[in-house]
Amino acid sequence: MMNLKKPKFWDYKKPNFFAYLLLPFSYLLKLINLFRKKNKFDKPKIITICVGNIYLGGTGKTPLAAEIFKFLKSNGKKPSFIKKYYNYLDDEINMLKEIGDTFYAKNRLSAIGQSISNGNDVAILDDGFQDFSIKPNFSILCFSSKQLIGNGFVIPSGPLRESLSAILRADCIVINGNKTKETLEFEKKINTKFKRKKLPFFYSK
Repeated sequence: MMNLKKPKFWDYKKPNFFAYLLLPFSYLLKLINLFRKKNKFDKPKIITICVGNIYLGGTGKTPLAAEIFKFLKSNGKKPSFIKKYYNYLDDEINMLKEIGDTFYAKNRLSAIGQSISNGNDVAILDDGFQDFSIKPNFSILCFSSKQLIGNGFVIPSGPLRESLSAILRADCIVINGNKTKETLEFEKKINTKFKRKKLPFFYSK
């Protein structure tokens, strides 16, 4: 993951003055995301599992993707990791290569194509929840029990890569950490706010 020094106010329980000051830029990002979502997506000719997040930072995506890979392989599947290539991800890509087949390219569809050519039958997207060119078969959204959604605002006002409503694209939520009063309140908030899609919650360590 790219090293990023996050502003402390991103993780305040309530937005502060700086969060509201930057709000116009957050609305601009929301507008950009809205147009990106209208692009035509492809459903790859391979089972595709996306392990992503909307909180910018460590939520345990890569370790979870690795566990899914090992589980699938032990059950007779031939999975692969899919990454979009950035030069700061070399260490992460090399770590995944030590586990198994890993494909990366400037766009994830190309990497999935490499996986298909290699004879893999499952593509695990380590990140990619915001890649609107791909329609995964199953999407897992990761959060950390320490921060959850921070102040709840979108970048740069807060730590979210897109609006909380993005949760509706997920099939389940995995919280990295222990079940606490805060995480249970978060579960209740999500399933109350988005009643049309009750999501299962799981916890990981």
